[in-house]
Amino acid sequence: MRVIGFFPIFCFGILLLFPSSLAWFFYKFAESLPLEKTFVINLLLVGVALAVFVLGMLFIHRLFLIFFKIPEGDLKKGSRGEFFWSISTLFWLFCFHLFFQSHLLPVPMRAFFYRMLGCRIGKNTFFSGIVLDPHFVSLGSRSLVGMHAVIIPHIIEGDRLAHFRIEVGDDVTIGADSIILAGVKIGSGSIVGAKSLVSKDTIIGNNELWMGTPARFVKLLR
Repeated sequence: MRVIGFFPIFCFGILLLFPSSLAWFFYKFAESLPLEKTFVINLLLVGVALAVFVLGMLFIHRLFLIFFKIPEGDLKKGSRGEFFWSISTLFWLFCFHLFFQSHLLPVPMRAFFYRMLGCRIGKNTFFSGIVLDPHFVSLGSRSLVGMHAVIIPHIIEGDRLAHFRIEVGDDVTIGADSIILAGVKIGSGSIVGAKSLVSKDTIIGNNELWMGTPARFVKLLR
């Protein structure tokens, strides 16, 4: 397993100053307004300041990935790609993972936040699960990611670290508690049954039903 070194942590701390400062200045400005500082008002101010912090984190992380892209494929030790991955991972560990894992974000709003994180998403696609490394994931229109399903485009196996795109077509259903691994392609109109594990680099054609651990072809749906 790769260890995140001091320099990426230091750079992440510098980037963290922007959303932290933004949230702090907003809170101090709102606090200076001529409002009666009741418990409810103070709680509301803290909540809004926290929302400003999260939005600032999303914005900074998105800009970071635009200018410092993590390459697809294997990342060598000490490479620039590994350095960019380390900083992006710190964003997830300290903010995004907890935010999505807690299910505080309503399902209809998740697509907006995942788009902010670089995921390509079609119209009327909804998430109840989690998409890791969203900038390596694309989903078509009218698709559904079920409760507690996880889409994982990275590979961490011992000392190996790699990323491979996951592509999901239109009108796809990924069942609850399913796991989709790196390099998977799922054709339009297909269904991955609940509690299934789709192995790395699996290609699921259009209108196919796959189920099991590991998931296997069951039948054509049309």
